[in-house]
Amino acid sequence: MRRLACLGQGEPKLPNCTANRKAVKEILIMKPKDLYAAIVVLSLLVPVTSVAVEYEIVVLDSTADWGGAFGINDSGQVVGYSRTATGESHAFLWTDGVMKDLGTLGGTNSVAFGINDSGQVVGYSITATGETHPFLWTDGVMQDLGTLGEAYFIGGLGINNPGQVIGDIHSLSGRYFCMWIPAIPETPETVLAGLETSILAEVALFGIDAEMAESLLAKVDAALAALNRGNANDAKVAMNDLKALINQVEAQVDKKITAEAAEEIIRQANAIIAVLSG
Repeated sequence: MRRLACLGQGEPKLPNCTANRKAVKEILIMKPKDLYAAIVVLSLLVPVTSVAVEYEIVVLDSTADWGGAFGINDSGQVVGYSRTATGESHAFLWTDGVMKDLGTLGGTNSVAFGINDSGQVVGYSITATGETHPFLWTDGVMQDLGTLGEAYFIGGLGINNPGQVIGDIHSLSGRYFCMWIPAIPETPETVLAGLETSILAEVALFGIDAEMAESLLAKVDAALAALNRGNANDAKVAMNDLKALINQVEAQVDKKITAEAAEEIIRQANAIIAVLSG
């Protein structure tokens, strides 16, 4: 989990630092001229070479008379589209020499443009009603990502590893570049992660004393560890950790934590307790 670097009096308190406290302080107070000298020395120690790379050409499909390859991930999986035996154009996924037809959203044609390292594929497809919709293909299932209003063409053009999709929307009112962001199911674990983020944010805003924040984060970590164990009694253990956090916050209001920060942290902690107890 993220930790805080506790720096000297009057210095900024920075969240999300994994280095030890002494090392962090030394890095932060390094003089510009010393930093420049260090960079120069390091640059001299690292050789810079330019090597020509030879490439092998791999034919993905020698039978197709129409199509194209548009996306590749770190595993070498390739996506694009190719003509089928019935003359339609279908999105494909190529993996280790095997070409897989991804199908359509009920219409005749589809095209794949992007793939992430989990093998999720995005593109666009004709629907059963003749519209063009973006799709997300995951483990054999093609999902329609939906449209906006009177849009007549929508296509997914790229996807990253967290599953965020980018693409085009064409409508009567204009053309738009958009992002489809997957909804994250709210679980006690995700809410706890949000509580941790709130604590770190308050440290950056000087709403919580850094030493106290470390103690609060330790309680959040303990609650997360209890939930991850998955035993029947661990939900109660996590609730006790959160109740201890609330008691600590209430005892330090206007001392080591502002009233506003305390109110928000207590609200989130109580919300998690309510979910765990229900």
